[in-house]
Amino acid sequence: MEVLRRGIEEIRSRSDGVLLAEGSRDFMRVYKRTGQPCPVCGGRIAEIRYAQKRTYYCPNCQSKGRAIPDRRSWMKR
Repeated sequence: MEVLRRGIEEIRSRSDGVLLAEGSRDFMRVYKRTGQPCPVCGGRIAEIRYAQKRTYYCPNCQSKGRAIPDRRSWMKR
């Protein structure tokens, strides 16, 4: 949750209440890069899906090496 909170704060501080153009989102370094190397640690970027949304993250940097379960399979139970 701390990483998410910091990410939201970063977006707010850069956006001044206006959505940024896609080209200026240099701080969103793993967006749509599933399977590619993390720019920080070199680990593979992972993707989870939940309710037509996708979240991209580095399991090494952002979840202490643990993969976050994809919520699609959880919703089918």
